Formats: sequence, C-alpha cells, structure tokens
Amino acid sequence: MRSRITITIAGATLAFTAIVVPALAAVGDDDDATAGQSGRVRRHISPGFLSIDCPDGAPACPELAIRGDAEYVLPGYGPAPFRGFGDPSIRRDPATGRLWMAYSWLHVSPLAQIGGQRLVAVVDIHLSHSDDGGSTWTLDGPLWTSQPETDPGGSGQQGFSSHEVVNLAAGAGGTWYAVHLRYFTP
Repeated sequence: MRSRITITIAGATLAFTAIVVPALAAVGDDDDATAGQSGRVRRHISPGFLSIDCPDGAPACPELAIRGDAEYVLPGYGPAPFRGFGDPSIRRDPATGRLWMAYSWLHVSPLAQIGGQRLVAVVDIHLSHSDDGGSTWTLDGPLWTSQPETDPGGSGQQGFSSHEVVNLAAGAGGTWYAVHLRYFTP
C-alpha cells in the first residue's frame, strides 16, 4: 500500500510516499483491532498509515533480521541488556523501487571513569535496503553513531551522543533527506 503524504512546516513543503512492507500488511486490513493480554496482534490503521504492536511470540510478527547487522553482544558476556532495532522509517526509492530503511540500533558503550568502567545505553542510526519488497534486508552502514563527548549543556559530565527517531524522504534528482533526534546520554 502506498500513500502520498505532504507536510508543510513554516511555509516549506515536503512530499513523499509512505509504504507498508508486505510482511507487515499481511496482518490484515481491519480498521482497528486490539489484543490486550490475549497475545493477539494489535493494529491501528488510519488513511495512509499502519501501526502494529506485536506482543512477544505473536506469529504474525516475525523478528526482523538484517543481513550484516546483528544485535549488540557484550564481549565475554553475551547479548547486551540494551539491544535491538527500533523506530524504523521505510521509504521506496521513486526511481528504482528499492526499499530503504533507517532505524535505531540500540547498544551499550563502556565509559571510562575513576574506579573502572561503566556501561552506557546509547543509540546509533543504521541504514539498510531491500530489493524484494521487504522480505529480506541488508545493512548498508551507519548513518549516525554515538560518540564520547562532554555534556553540551555545560555540566562537564562525560557521556555519549545518541541518535534516534529517524525519518527519510526522497528529494528531486535522486537526493535523499534524513532528520533525526540527537541527545546527550550521561
């Protein structure tokens, strides 16, 4: 399903096409269904948008796998307590039909401090693509990565930059635009 979306902010207009990936569209086209504690998929559909909440183990919501992009593992310990993919933005390239997905990649980074290290939960933004309508995804690389820094607010505290909630839009002549949220993580 494709929907043409136009957003006007302070006199500037941004138009793009939003899509629903076929694997997600397969859950159904009900106007509204809720699951609560029953374990069913909860979906809310409004013109042009599909939002799906998947409880753990819901068969209609398989885990997203991105070739070349694994969930973060702490060396010597196993899967990190803060890991995964989130906040996806999926757009179809108007020239080629390729799907592009930018998403939050959750992980932890060690922060050196007096008395040893501590782990800080941080978020990067990665980009992947699909040439088969969203059935499989391949990592293209990071768009924004967390970096060690001193609090830009002036406290002097050490931490990391984090990046989330990305959005993509195709512009004229093959130019793509992206916006995201950047914040300090102490």
